[in-house]
Amino acid sequence: MHALRIPIVPLEGSPLFPGCEAVVESDRAYIERLRQHAPTPRDVVALVTWDRTISETPTPAAIRTRGVIARIAILPYEGDRAVVAVEGSEAIQLSAIEMGEDGVLHGIAESVAAPIARRAPRAG
Repeated sequence: MHALRIPIVPLEGSPLFPGCEAVVESDRAYIERLRQHAPTPRDVVALVTWDRTISETPTPAAIRTRGVIARIAILPYEGDRAVVAVEGSEAIQLSAIEMGEDGVLHGIAESVAAPIARRAPRAG
């Protein structure tokens, strides 16, 4: 198994686990493919609101990568599964999500969905 580690920095005032990382684990070829589309620790600061009710509540987030802000959401999916959706990139489906004692979120990457279209800004 190979892993792609994505650091997570909670929003100010968020009741989150400080210093978390999201860890996507899969085979080498899959991780190399993800590296081309997903943020890596060298070029991203993720602002994520996360709680343990992932099966009940969509979790909005913002990712700043190479000076560009992209919207993402960690969406509920069938109990212990979730989809990490990155605008302008590909969605990563995670299963078996756990919070380790080391404060790291672990998930097994199962599939990559089609690219997600960017939403138009809201008027007003």
